[in-house]
Amino acid sequence: MSKKIIILVILLIIGLGAGYYFGMGKKPEDRSRKTEAEASGKNQQAAMDEAIKVFKERIAADPKDAEAAGRLADIYFESGKFEEAISEYKKAVKLNPKDIDSINDLGLAYIYVGKMDDAVSELTKGTKIDPMYQRVWLSLGFAYISKNNKIEARKAWQRAAAMDPASPIGKEANKFLERFK
Repeated sequence: MSKKIIILVILLIIGLGAGYYFGMGKKPEDRSRKTEAEASGKNQQAAMDEAIKVFKERIAADPKDAEAAGRLADIYFESGKFEEAISEYKKAVKLNPKDIDSINDLGLAYIYVGKMDDAVSELTKGTKIDPMYQRVWLSLGFAYISKNNKIEARKAWQRAAAMDPASPIGKEANKFLERFK
């Protein structure tokens, strides 16, 4: 059932995008860039609102659906609704304590709302659950540098970079190591 809902949401997003794209072909000279951006933003917001509705319905049907809670949190996070994201990530992690992606993103959401101690705590838990998860080490470095703890930030980024220096995360970690010598 969950795959059907995800496919439905993806098709909705594609459909909204296609409808917007093909609707523009009528008189493009009559439309300003601002109008196009506004319409695109409205379509994206409608798609996000629909996705939120779908995942809330999934959670209502099955309050133990950790995946739905995590996906709802992701939507809130991407929308800049970090407090809502935190609430849903907490639920996802409570339902699935080894969900390293939700733990990492919970830590990042805490950074965005200025709760650095909570961010460090969650991300440190993540490093213990999966010490080879490169992304959590990069995020932990962000949390530490946000607390002005350059030494611990560098340790976390060194760990992330050492795992796979050629990966995008490894490259990002190396940029931060260079920047915060």
